[in-house]
Amino acid sequence: MITVKLHLNLTNYTGKQRVEIPAAEPVILKDLLEEMGVPIGEVGLIVKNGRWNTAECSLSDGDIVELFPYLSGG
Repeated sequence: MITVKLHLNLTNYTGKQRVEIPAAEPVILKDLLEEMGVPIGEVGLIVKNGRWNTAECSLSDGDIVELFPYLSGG
C-alpha cells in the first residue's frame, strides 16, 4: 500500500486526510494525484518517506507521501 496524507485544504479534493492505495507496481506521484482528483498546481510541498521530493517521484509499496498546499499570508 502507498499511503498519501493530505494536509489543510488538500483534503477538500478527497474528503479524507489519509488515502491508502494498493501498489502492485511503482507509480509516478503526479499520475496518482490526477487519478485522485488533486490538482498538482495546488500542491506546494511533497514529502516522501520523510524527505522533500517532487511530483515526478516514483512511489512503491510501503511509501508514505505527505502533501501540503501552498501557504500564503503576511
